[in-house]
Amino acid sequence: MAHDETVGDLDSVGPGLSTDTPPGRPKRRVTPSVITLEVGDTRQLKNKSTSPVPVADDPESMFLETLAAFLGARHAIEVTHNAQMAGDENVGNVSGGHLHLHPQTQKMHVPIFCREKLRLNALFDQVARQGGYHVVCRHKLWHRVCVELGFDLTGQTSASYAMRRNYEKCGLFLWEMCDGDAAKTTAQVETQSSAKRLAADQSATQKGIKPWAGNVSGSRDPGTQRNRTGDDRDGRNGTYRENIQETPLETQSRRHVRYLKRNLPSAFDALQTGHGKKPQYNVTDAEEAATAKGLNLLPSVDITSDSVERAFIFPGANPHDYATVRNHILCRFRQDPNFFLSVEHAGTWFRSKHRNLVHCAHRFLTTAGFINFGVGFTTSYLNDTTRSGWGATKGTVVVIGAGLAGLQCARQLLAFGHRVLVVEARDRPGGRVWSKQLTGRCPDTGKVVTSVAEMGGSIITGNRGNPLSVIAKQLALETRPIRDTCPMYLERNSGAEADRSVDDKVFEAYNGIGGALEGVNELRGVVGDAANRMTLGETLGKVRREKNVICKHGTENDLWHWHLANLEFANATRLDTLSLGQWDQDDPFEFGGDHEWLPRGNGRLVAALARDVDIFYNTAVDTVEYGGVPGDGETSDVTGKQSHESQSETKSFTNATKSVNDDGVSVLTTDGRVFVADAVVVTVPLGVLKRGDLRFVPELPVRKKTAIENLGFGALNKVLLLFPTTFWDTRHDTFGWVNSCDNGSEHRGRFFMFYSYHGAELSGGSTLIALIAGDAALSMETSETDSEIVAGVMTVLRQIFARQGKGVPSPVDSTVTRWGTDPYARGSYSNISPRGTGEDYDALAAPVANKVFFAGEATSRSHPATMHGAFLSGNREAARIHGILKSKARKREMDGRVFSRGTGKDAWTT
Repeated sequence: MAHDETVGDLDSVGPGLSTDTPPGRPKRRVTPSVITLEVGDTRQLKNKSTSPVPVADDPESMFLETLAAFLGARHAIEVTHNAQMAGDENVGNVSGGHLHLHPQTQKMHVPIFCREKLRLNALFDQVARQGGYHVVCRHKLWHRVCVELGFDLTGQTSASYAMRRNYEKCGLFLWEMCDGDAAKTTAQVETQSSAKRLAADQSATQKGIKPWAGNVSGSRDPGTQRNRTGDDRDGRNGTYRENIQETPLETQSRRHVRYLKRNLPSAFDALQTGHGKKPQYNVTDAEEAATAKGLNLLPSVDITSDSVERAFIFPGANPHDYATVRNHILCRFRQDPNFFLSVEHAGTWFRSKHRNLVHCAHRFLTTAGFINFGVGFTTSYLNDTTRSGWGATKGTVVVIGAGLAGLQCARQLLAFGHRVLVVEARDRPGGRVWSKQLTGRCPDTGKVVTSVAEMGGSIITGNRGNPLSVIAKQLALETRPIRDTCPMYLERNSGAEADRSVDDKVFEAYNGIGGALEGVNELRGVVGDAANRMTLGETLGKVRREKNVICKHGTENDLWHWHLANLEFANATRLDTLSLGQWDQDDPFEFGGDHEWLPRGNGRLVAALARDVDIFYNTAVDTVEYGGVPGDGETSDVTGKQSHESQSETKSFTNATKSVNDDGVSVLTTDGRVFVADAVVVTVPLGVLKRGDLRFVPELPVRKKTAIENLGFGALNKVLLLFPTTFWDTRHDTFGWVNSCDNGSEHRGRFFMFYSYHGAELSGGSTLIALIAGDAALSMETSETDSEIVAGVMTVLRQIFARQGKGVPSPVDSTVTRWGTDPYARGSYSNISPRGTGEDYDALAAPVANKVFFAGEATSRSHPATMHGAFLSGNREAARIHGILKSKARKREMDGRVFSRGTGKDAWTT
C-alpha cells in the first residue's frame, strides 16, 4: 500500500540513537540517557498490564517472579519488625530491616534506564561477577557494570549513581544480603552485610583506593539511617559534616517531625511512596514511536519523505535524532496535558547541543496541533471578549459545521490569532456526536428517571495516543474500558444462549488461523491491484464456499451472518459495496489500548470544545463562492505537498480593484446572509457533499469530485431505550442477538447487538442501545415508524429474558436515529467503495485555490470513520490555513495594503 510505504518501518530507528554514526565515534544519544523510575511511583501507563511481572517463560521473567515472591515474604517480616519497634521514640533511627528505607519494594517495579526497561536478572549477575554490591560500591565499579550491560553512557555524569539506586530500590541489594532466603532474620542480614562491607573495605585498602569523604567505611547499607542529631547534609556532594550546632528552632522542628512520624504513619507512608508527587515519566523509545505512528508521524523525516514536517527542520539536521526528539516531546505533553508546554521547558529534557532540534520539533508539534491543544489552559487565549488582539496581522476564517472537526479547527485558529466563526445548520454543536438525554417516569414509584446515551459516535477507539483521551484528561473525566465479553442469543432457539463450542467454532472459521478473513487476505495478495475493483462481500462468500467448514443452514449459518453484520457495523455499509483491496487500509494506524466509553456522554467533550467559540446555530449554508476559473485552483496533490509554482501563485494577491470574492471567499446561507472571509473550512459530512446539498462556485476540481464519488458513505442506526429498572446481566457491556438467516441475510443486522449503558456512573439510568447495521439500517428508515421499531426491539428483549425467568418492563422513554435521511448528515461515516482507494481520502482533504479547505473524518486517510479522525483533521487544516494566511498577511504588508479589522457582526456579514 502506497501510504504504508511512505510511513516506513518504525523498528529501523533505535532507541534514541542515530543510525548514521561514523565508525570510530561513540553513538549519539539525543535524549536523557539516565531516567530512573521512582519505585514508590505506582503509576502505570493506561491499558498496560498492572502486573509488573512478564508472563513469558524466559530467564528474566522467572527471575522477576522469584524476586517478587521474595520481596513479598520479606515485607511480612518487615511489618512484624516495625510493629515491635513502634514504641521506640527515635523512629527514624530503626536500624536493620533494609526495607525500612524502601518499604514499597514489596511490589515489583522494573525501572527505566537509558530509556529501556532494565533487565534485573542481567544486572544482578553482572554485580555478582564483579564481587557483589559492596565491592562494586567500594571499588567504584558501577560505571563498568553499566557498560557491561550494553548501555551507552557518553556524556553522562549520574549513570553510576542511578544504577546503584536501582539496584537498591528494586530489592536486589536485599536479595544479595539474604542470599535469596526470605526467612533470614534482620540480625542475620545485618551481620552478613557488615562482613561483606568489611571485606570490600580491606580489598580496596590493599589496592590503595581511598574511602569516600564523610564515610569511614567506604560504603553504606541502603537501609541504614544516619543520626541527624549531630550531622548536617551537604547537598552538593552527598557527604555529611559532623558536630554542626543546632539552633533551638531546628531542634524543635526535628522533634516535631519525629512526633508526626510516630503518630501519623499513613501520611508519611504516602509521602514516602510518592503519592501526591508528579508521576515519573517511564515510556520507552519504542512506545513513543508507536504513539507517533498512530498519529501518522513519519519515523524519519529526510529529503525523500516529501513531508510538510520537513519544512520545519533546518538544513543538515539528523532526521533520526529529530524524530526521537519529536516523539519524546509529543509523549511528555500527553502525560501531563493540563499545562502549556513551552519550548524552554522542553529544552531541559535534552542536552544543549540538541536545543535546535527541540525548537524545530516544538514548533512543528504546536503548529500541527499535536501538543498544546485542547481545553483548559487554552481557554485563557480565547477569552478576549473585545476581540482586540484577534486577527491583527493574520486572517479571517469561516468554518462550516460545528462537529469535532469544525470546533477543533476553530479553536486552533483562534489560538493562532485568526478571527474565526462557525456556522452550524443544527441547533446544537457536535454534528454526528450527539449525547441525548432520555427522561421518563417509573410507573410503579412515580419517580422520574433520566439517562444520557449516544445517538451517534460513542466509542473512543484506542486510548493510547488518542487526542480525545487527552481532552478527557484535561477535563478530569474518567473513561471506562468496554469489557469484551458478549453472550450471544439465538432467534432460532427463541432467545436461548448460543452453545459456546458452536460459537467458538464459527468464530475460528471466520477470524481464526486459516479462517475466512485470512483467506481473504491471501486472495488479495494473489490478485494484486485487481482487488481494488472486487468487493469484500463477494470474496468472503467465495472463501466460505471453498473452505466449506460452516453449515449453510442452522445455528452455524446464523452465527456466521452475525459476524458479517458486525463487519457491516464497523464500515457502516453492506459488504458488497466495500472494496476488497482497500476496506481496511487504515488498520496500521489504529491507536492501541482499550476501547472506552465516556460516562455521561461525549457531549461533555463537545461542550468543552464549543466554549469560547462564536457559533451561528440554525444557519445552513447553501453556496461557497471562492472565485477563480472553474476546475482550477487545486494547489495540492493528494499527499498534501504543494508545488513551487502553486505556492508562488497563492502568495501573490490580485490587485485591490478586484472583488472581495477574488481575494477571499463568500459563504451564502439559506436565510440570505453572506459571510466574507479569507478562507473557509468545509467540515460537512461526506453524505452532504455526495448529495450536492452544498454548491461551490466555481465547481470543484475534477479530482475532488471523483474522490467524493469514489468514497462510500453508509448508515448505522440505533434505538435508545430507558427502562425503570435493570433486568439484564450487568457483568457484560454488550450482548448479541443472532437473527435467523435461513431465508436470506437482509435482516442479519437488525438489532444484532445491544450496548448496556447501565448505572449512575455511565449513563445515569438503566439504558440499552440496540444497533442496526447493513441493509436493515437503511430499510428501517423508510419502511417503519419509531413505534414499530421500538416494538420490534421489545419483542427481541422479551424473547431473550423470558427464558431466564425475568420480566421486561416497557421503556419509559425511547429514541430512534435515522442518520441516512438526516438532511445534515445523509449517513453515519465513510468507507471505501470498489471504485476508490485510500488516495481518495487525501484528494478530498486537499485545499482548493488555497481558500477552500476540507476537514472531517472522511478526509482522514489514517483514521476514517472515527471521532478522533475528525478531531485530527481539524488540527491538520488549522495548521495548513495558518501557514497560508500568514504568508498572505506578509504579502499584504509588503504591498502596503491595510485592512480594517472592525468589530461585531458588521465586520463579517453583508
